[in-house]
Amino acid sequence: MRIAVLDIDGTMLSGSVGLSLLRELRLRGLGTPSMIDSVFSTLDRYRRGEIDYRAMVDETTVAYGAAIRGLETTTVSALAGEVWGECRPRLFAFVRPMVARLQRWGLRPVIISSSPIEIVACLAAELAVNDAVGSRFAVEGGTYTGACALMPGSDGGKLRALRWALDRDGSRGGELAELIDRGGSLALGNALSDACVLELVGHPIVFEPSSELREVASAHGWPISDRERVLDDMDRLLGPGCAAR
Repeated sequence: MRIAVLDIDGTMLSGSVGLSLLRELRLRGLGTPSMIDSVFSTLDRYRRGEIDYRAMVDETTVAYGAAIRGLETTTVSALAGEVWGECRPRLFAFVRPMVARLQRWGLRPVIISSSPIEIVACLAAELAVNDAVGSRFAVEGGTYTGACALMPGSDGGKLRALRWALDRDGSRGGELAELIDRGGSLALGNALSDACVLELVGHPIVFEPSSELREVASAHGWPISDRERVLDDMDRLLGPGCAAR
């Protein structure tokens, strides 16, 4: 099986859909304001270089969970649909043709994002992509407990998310590398959390990367692309003879 692992935030669209959802929760008086503010203050500390990427992910994960603790899942899911409608115009122009080409070439798109699954699922449905994984916060009795069950942005988290996407019922077994055609697969991402899936595949494409990922890409010799060139780069890597593989 050949797959294409696709990041969302900063890769398919500008900004973060998960943060857009969090801002809207605060505007509507939902969630815990101090914890919502903590997510954004932690991001500011990261941007100022006061903490590293992994610490930022750990701290924002805890704060995000605490921010939505006690909210009903139906409330957050309904709001996610509204927020996605506002985020839709931020989708980069290359995304829809990219997904169509990947499917035409016989690759199975798998969207993996650190943003919550409630809003990641909205994007996936719009693109007609069946496999999508976002962060998952634990639920009891229809409300969030505050704990995080899956965070793709954590160290190695996207590999765990990918394994879950490809073997949800646990019936296939084996190592992740045994489930896919690594040489024929592709990954596209912009952050350090994407490095693990970029390393997994035969066709890694680093998209407008963060400084941390740019350093890793340079060490591995991975190609770096941008929103103007990415379709051409995919054509070069996968187009000729791809369907015949």
